[in-house]
Amino acid sequence: MNWKKRLNDGLKFLLILSFLVPLLAGCVPGEPLGIAERYPLESVGGSGGAASYVYRASDRSVPEVAQELIASREPDQQSAEDP
Repeated sequence: MNWKKRLNDGLKFLLILSFLVPLLAGCVPGEPLGIAERYPLESVGGSGGAASYVYRASDRSVPEVAQELIASREPDQQSAEDP
């Protein structure tokens, strides 16, 4: 009878652990938020590899947002900033 209680307790522990691990995995800081998570998508132009995506960054200037994005990930191409 003792082995049944141990088996029951072990199964309960595994069940609880199977619920907690995914919850805790979502709380671990990982990759920084991407553009889509920080700014709402306004429009998409073109198609395929030639598509352009326009995001809305309310109450912020374009150079300010550009510097933030450059700091988070090195761009493939970067225009010179207007004086």
